[in-house]
Amino acid sequence: MDYDAVFAHFCETHPRTVQQIDGAEWQYIACGHGATTLVLLPGGFGLAETAFRYVLACEPACRVIAVTSPTTISTVAGLTDGLACLLRRNRVERAHVLGGSYSGMVAQCFVRRYPALVHTLILSHTGAPRPSRARWSQACMALLEVLPMPLLRGMLRLMNYGFLPGHTPEQRFWRRHFARMIDKTTRADYLNRLHVLQDFDRNYRFTPDDLRDHAVPILLIEAARDGMVGEHERAALRQLYPAARRHVFPQGSHAETVTRPEAEIDVIMHWIAAH
Repeated sequence: MDYDAVFAHFCETHPRTVQQIDGAEWQYIACGHGATTLVLLPGGFGLAETAFRYVLACEPACRVIAVTSPTTISTVAGLTDGLACLLRRNRVERAHVLGGSYSGMVAQCFVRRYPALVHTLILSHTGAPRPSRARWSQACMALLEVLPMPLLRGMLRLMNYGFLPGHTPEQRFWRRHFARMIDKTTRADYLNRLHVLQDFDRNYRFTPDDLRDHAVPILLIEAARDGMVGEHERAALRQLYPAARRHVFPQGSHAETVTRPEAEIDVIMHWIAAH
């Protein structure tokens, strides 16, 4: 597969829609057909296009809304409120909401704040609030304030190679893709992402009883070799959602959500079909 060509064609045929909501610019890709809606929340750099393999696979079977996170909103509440408004403007009454990695925290807050909008919740390779991580976020923000951008981008490129160390066509494509994102992302963008993460860890506490009155079906997707979401974090998430269905990829890693997403997409589509 020529991933560069597929991605370029995807961007041409799936343009972003832009809406202003409470002073913030929300961008999203809306496509597909059917009564069922899947909302894809972005991980990593917060771009809807990063989910292009998921969009292409899911749009024949359901309506898909892939969201780009606004870089001007620095609180979880701001993101959840804006997302709720976005769905209502698109006449979405209830949706399957998929939060992967970074966006898993937004999805968990969204289902608690707007449970009536969530048909099912899918949490992929993500974790629960962690107060100890808030101190790490604060230290990173202090460093980001003073670190020269060329040095920061150089460090992030090294991390990019560590995340995708191989030489398969998929890994090379995604290294190039994330390298472009590193070059485009501003200091303010990075600080914003850390502010949201810190808000999540400092100000949110969940319990297994939070959704008792709403009966939202939940699917947890994990990778046993996930180097970014460790077993302790995965166990904490399972304790929060004891009734959730759990799917574990025993040989999977965090990177395979982008380099080899077919198996996860299959799990998601079977889940949607069953609900």
